[in-house]
Amino acid sequence: GCTMALYLAISSICEKGDTIILPDTGFPYSNVLAQVIGLNVCTYTLMKDQDWEIDLVDLEKTLEKNKDTVKAVVINNPCNPCANVFDENHVTKIISVIEKYEGVALVSDDIYEGMVFPGEEYARFIQYTDKIPIFLCSGISKNFLVPGWRCGWVALMVPDDYKAKFVPKMKAFE
Repeated sequence: GCTMALYLAISSICEKGDTIILPDTGFPYSNVLAQVIGLNVCTYTLMKDQDWEIDLVDLEKTLEKNKDTVKAVVINNPCNPCANVFDENHVTKIISVIEKYEGVALVSDDIYEGMVFPGEEYARFIQYTDKIPIFLCSGISKNFLVPGWRCGWVALMVPDDYKAKFVPKMKAFE
């Protein structure tokens, strides 16, 4: 399902010894997948007292500290297990931080896309930038209410400037 989609996305971006940045509270398999590939894992803080939004100062410090080896930031939206949903304002702020670091991709774990409580605003990262590579990972088990059906996908949105870097590595997506 989406776990395999995450694996395909992360393994397409990263090689052994690279760094990946994960949420400090998030889907546990992302960390496992990073370990299987042999990646260094750093985390960014989710602020419990601010509806689990990403601490953007912490994210930027983590990116800056690891700028020579970081290849991707993984973000869950809506978040598993915190159930928070990032609105358009927060999504655009996250993107503006990541856009500062050339060559860093966003892996958007959207398995719960659109599954929000009434009155909540859901914003997809792919709607707000065309400047960074985004690997959107999702699946049918949650969206189509068929638990146990392990069918997922990765959609790659990549700016022309990055195609030479990512597309040749993506034989699994052909």
